[in-house]
Amino acid sequence: VVATDADSPEFGALFYSLSDGFVSQEKHLLFQIHPHTGELCVSQDIDRDIGPTVHDILIKAEDPGGLSAQAYVHVEIQDLNDNPPVFSPEEYTVSVSSHAPPGTEIVNVIATDRDSGRFGQITYKIHPGDMSSLFTLDKQTGMLFLNSSLTHLGAASMKLLITAQDEDGLASARPAEVTMNVVQSAQAPAVFQRPRYTFTVPEDAPVGTSVGTVEASKPAGIPGIN
Repeated sequence: VVATDADSPEFGALFYSLSDGFVSQEKHLLFQIHPHTGELCVSQDIDRDIGPTVHDILIKAEDPGGLSAQAYVHVEIQDLNDNPPVFSPEEYTVSVSSHAPPGTEIVNVIATDRDSGRFGQITYKIHPGDMSSLFTLDKQTGMLFLNSSLTHLGAASMKLLITAQDEDGLASARPAEVTMNVVQSAQAPAVFQRPRYTFTVPEDAPVGTSVGTVEASKPAGIPGIN
């Protein structure tokens, strides 16, 4: 920052400092200012991901006679791609019927990235393997779907690895591991009419208020299921 003083050299020399807006000088946690040049500098390491992303700083310029002026400086912390996506949890275990039809939702893996903008936008990918062709993955949401019938596998267990990376190509250090147990039965289990239901309810709803209804149907020949 630069200030000027029209007085003679005796009173025209200026001293810069960070101010709290009253009379005292302020020591900022992240920035410092050179008292004679007005150069504002970083005073310690900045981590945008755990602290404020913007800073408004009041700077005072004072001459030897005690006359002063103030200016506000607005500083925005620019994000760097210094955090990879992280799965939470890293391990998933699910069971699926051998009669489950293609399109069945299996599990939703979730990774988060502490960076912002495109550095924090995550895409998912199945690691190629012997069984990976049996599944499809929504690369935006991390939802894993069945892509093929499993009846030929019988009772089996398989593992899939799913990786996550941000838009800049920084990948998760560890993939998500999905353990899938195929449950074999003589008949197909009941199936919900929809794989996902969404309801809304007001916050002042009294006890007993209906939220919604889910419904499953049974294949012919299985008694006792509605």
